Amino acid sequence: MWLSSLIGIILLYFAYAYLKNLKNCNCVNSIYTTRLKNLEAVILVINSIFFLFSIFGSLHLLGALEKIKNHIFKLIMLGGISMLLFYSYFVYTGYEFWHTMQEKCNCADGWQKYYIYLQTIVFFLILLFTVVFTGFVSVKKVPVGLIANAVLNNVLSKGHASKRSSRRKSNKSKA
Repeated sequence: MWLSSLIGIILLYFAYAYLKNLKNCNCVNSIYTTRLKNLEAVILVINSIFFLFSIFGSLHLLGALEKIKNHIFKLIMLGGISMLLFYSYFVYTGYEFWHTMQEKCNCADGWQKYYIYLQTIVFFLILLFTVVFTGFVSVKKVPVGLIANAVLNNVLSKGHASKRSSRRKSNKSKA
């Protein structure tokens, strides 16, 4: 897990350095490059923190979770909403970056440009999936927790049912 985090950090650093070097490029809108550079810096910091947690373990984090377990749902909701807003802003900025860049631009041509496009597409798909899933749950008017409990109970009851049916078959064969 830490290797994938390290690769992600390296890619983010190259994207950040690429955007930083674009300030001297005249065929790219500097507003969107600055915004994307700042967003990449935020993602880089967050991934670095997760990387450090994966290297040094989460033993100290478990003690902190015990102290805040009453507020964990609120923190998850706040984090989820924050990430949706962040992804939305990144998608908008990435889209504008893509459409304001001139076609024949040598100073902005690099693999990092395509990495930023890929990030934009992935974040858009995350947003799309979230909206579709949220819409599905709200149309059904069933809380997500009930869906998870129903699935879990169904799986568990099938496991118990198969054990019961095998016991019944063995009892009938003995009789």
